[in-house]
Amino acid sequence: MTASPQPNDLREAMDRAADVYNSGDLVRAYKIFQKISRDFPCDPQSVFNMGVILDKRGDKEQAIQMMLQALQRNAAFGQARVNLAGLYYETGSLVEAAILAHESVDSGLEDWLGERMLKLRDLLETDLTGRLACRIEAVRSDQAAGSAIREIGQYVGALLGRKAENCEMVMRDGRRNFIVDLGEFVVSAHVRDGCLIIRDNITGESMFERELPASG
Repeated sequence: MTASPQPNDLREAMDRAADVYNSGDLVRAYKIFQKISRDFPCDPQSVFNMGVILDKRGDKEQAIQMMLQALQRNAAFGQARVNLAGLYYETGSLVEAAILAHESVDSGLEDWLGERMLKLRDLLETDLTGRLACRIEAVRSDQAAGSAIREIGQYVGALLGRKAENCEMVMRDGRRNFIVDLGEFVVSAHVRDGCLIIRDNITGESMFERELPASG
């Protein structure tokens, strides 16, 4: 009978894989981490390291899958959360990146990881408000208004770390308001004096305010 791998075996295997990785042999290192991930199906670090190698090789989509697998093994793996959010950002998946960044900051991360995630969230908020400015302009000019309204809902939800379930546009006091259903609550978003304002649709409490960049 073959003995099951033990914790000491994991440490030794990870050390060997790290030596190969540091030598620059990424192909061999990947294969070793892959074997470790199979021998130790609960270990998140080996899968994470596979994602790091894939990212270095330019395979962003597969790197994302590895980070997701690492988080399936350990949902509190802070470094995997940071790397996954960064990969989402680099591949243009801003909504997914923003939601993950909010969840991670709210749940708490180690100091340096928290700082990195906060910086990323700030970048995402800037990019998302820029996209919102473009979508709102599209609605004003009636260019693909239906799809623009859906995207506005997605971006508004992402700015609050939530997934939008629905978005509708209504006229209120002569101003376009976007009513976004975020499941747990509903918000109203509008632009006033060049500033995006998101409020709780029931209480009127301000939840997010940011100046919109000038469009095109």
